[in-house]
Amino acid sequence: MLSALLLLVLSPFFPAQEDDSVLRALVDELERSKTLKLDDMDVPYYIQYSVNDVETWQAEFSFGGLSSSSMDHSCSLTTDVRVGSWDLDNSNSGGGFGGFGGRGWRGGGRGGGGSVSLPEDHDYAAIRHAVWLASDSAYKRAIEGYAEKMASLDESRNEDRPADFTPSEPIVKVLPLATLSFTDSDWQVSLEKGAQLTNLMNGYPQVVDGGFRISARATNHYIVSSEGTQIRHGNVQYTMNLSVTVETPEGLRLSDSQRWLSSSPASFGSPLLRSRLVSLVESLTTTSEAPLLEGYTGPVLFDDIAAAQLFQALLARGIAAQPGQSGGGRRRFSGGENLERMVGKRLLPTPFAMWDDPTASEYRGIPLAGHYLFDSEGIAPEKVELIKDGKLEAMLMARTPTAKFSGSTGHGRSGRSGSIRATIGNLFVAHSNGLSAEELTEALRATAEMSGLEYGLRISALTPGMASMMSGGNMRDMRSFFQRQRGGRGGSPSPLGDPLYVFKVYVEDGHEEPVRGLEFDAISVSSLRDILFAGSEQVVWNQGGTSSSSIIAPAVLFEELDLYAIEDDSGAESNLPAPHARNQ
Repeated sequence: MLSALLLLVLSPFFPAQEDDSVLRALVDELERSKTLKLDDMDVPYYIQYSVNDVETWQAEFSFGGLSSSSMDHSCSLTTDVRVGSWDLDNSNSGGGFGGFGGRGWRGGGRGGGGSVSLPEDHDYAAIRHAVWLASDSAYKRAIEGYAEKMASLDESRNEDRPADFTPSEPIVKVLPLATLSFTDSDWQVSLEKGAQLTNLMNGYPQVVDGGFRISARATNHYIVSSEGTQIRHGNVQYTMNLSVTVETPEGLRLSDSQRWLSSSPASFGSPLLRSRLVSLVESLTTTSEAPLLEGYTGPVLFDDIAAAQLFQALLARGIAAQPGQSGGGRRRFSGGENLERMVGKRLLPTPFAMWDDPTASEYRGIPLAGHYLFDSEGIAPEKVELIKDGKLEAMLMARTPTAKFSGSTGHGRSGRSGSIRATIGNLFVAHSNGLSAEELTEALRATAEMSGLEYGLRISALTPGMASMMSGGNMRDMRSFFQRQRGGRGGSPSPLGDPLYVFKVYVEDGHEEPVRGLEFDAISVSSLRDILFAGSEQVVWNQGGTSSSSIIAPAVLFEELDLYAIEDDSGAESNLPAPHARNQ
C-alpha cells in the first residue's frame, strides 16, 4: 500500500524521540515568529510552516535505451502568515495576484511567495535562518495584502460574507521517517530490466513514440502551526508509467498511457509489464486501423476506466467547495462546475451513492493514489458522504469557509502553484442495483434496438480532457491535449476528453467492431441524470500529479448521447518512418 505507517498519538508537548533538526528548527523559529510586529501593525494571528523533504530516484527508458536516470533530494518550505482575524484576514484577495504569503494564493498580499529551499543536510542553524527570512518576508506581504483587501472590500456586502479561515484543534503526531527500501545494486537491476522492456517497442513499426518511467519517492511532510499543531508523517511511492504513441493512416497520432502503484521496488521488473506493454500497443494499433465514424446519436456504455474518467471530468472539481474572491463578482470555474448551489438537489439517478475517503489505502488489493494521513493544512481527512439517493448532500472542504459550508473535512491540498484548495482523495461511486458486465451489454443492445439502431457504442477509455489537466495530468498527457486543441476543432476546451477506445456493439449478435474519430457534443453534469443502468463492479483509476487521487467507479449506460466526427486537419503522415520501422 502507499503508506504502511501507523499513527502514534503523542503528548501535546514536543515529543521525546530521536533528534529531528527540521522539526526542532520549525518549532523554535515559530516561537520567534509569533512576536513579528511592524510599527503599529498587528502581530500575526496564525502562522503555519510546511516542509516537504523528498528523496526521488527516477529513470526513463525508450526503445531499449536509458533516456535519463536521476537521484534527487529536495527540501522545501512554504509559509502561511495571516494578519487580521479568523473572520477577515489578508488571504483570498481579489486584487492583483491575490493571497501570497509564502504559499501561492494564501496568506499574503500581492507579490512573490511560493516555496523556498531548505538545506538538504538539515543543518539546524541554516534551517532556522531560512525560516526566519521566509517568515519576515511573508509577514510584510501579509500586512500589505490586508491593507489592500480592506481598501477594496465592498462595505455593503460585508455582513453576509463568510469568514476567511476556520480554527482547528491542534494535532501532535510524529510518525517514523519514510525511507526507500532498496540499494544501488537494486536500482541497477531495475535500469537493466527497464531497458529490456522498452526494447520490445522496436518490434512494432507502428509505434512512433513511447517509453517507460519508474519512480521511487520517499516524502516526509512537516506541519507546524501557531495553533499548536506539530506533525511529521511520511509515505513511500513506487510508480510505473507506460506510454505508447502510434500513427493513423492519415498521420494523426494516438497516445495512451497506464500508471501503476506498488508497495515494493520489485515491481519495477515484474514479468507482467511485458504483457501490459504488448496489450497497450495492440489496443492502440487496433484503434488506429479502425474505420472513422462520421457521427452517432444513441445509447453509450462507459466501462473500464472510461466511467471513472467521466465522473472525474464532470464532478470531481465541482464537489470540492471553493471560496469566492473577497471583492465579490461572478464566480467562474473551469474544468468542472461549482456544485455548491446544487446541494439538496439530484445530480444522479436515485440508486447512486458517492463518497470520498482518503483514509482508504487500497481497494481489493489495488493501492489507491488518493490515500493520505493529513492534508496540507494539518487536518486528518474524513470520509465524506457526498451523494445519497442521487442527491448532493455535502461538499469536500479545506479550512476556508464558503457561503454554505464551514469547517474542514481534511481535503485541503496544495496544487502546482502552492495554493491550497479542496480536492478529492479517493472518490467512490456505487449503484445499489448494479448489473453484471454481461447484463450491461445486453441492456446496451436492447436500448439501441428500441432506438431503431443497428448498434450501440461502448467506450472503454478517454483521452485527457481539460478537467484531467486541471487535476494534475502528466506532461505527456498535457502535450497531447494541447496538440488536439490546436488541431482545428475550435471552441472552448472540453472538461471531458475524446473517446479513445470505441466499439460498435451490434444489436443482432453482440459482436463488436472498433471505430475512431469521435468527440462528444455538449455533455455536462445534468447529463448524469440520464444514466439508465450502472455496473455492480467498480474499476480503480489512479491519477498522479501534485494532489494524487483515485476514482473507483462502476460502468454506466446512458440512454442517448451525441457524438460527432472530429474535424482535425492537423495530421500529416510521416515522410520518414522511425528507424526501427525501416528494417535497418
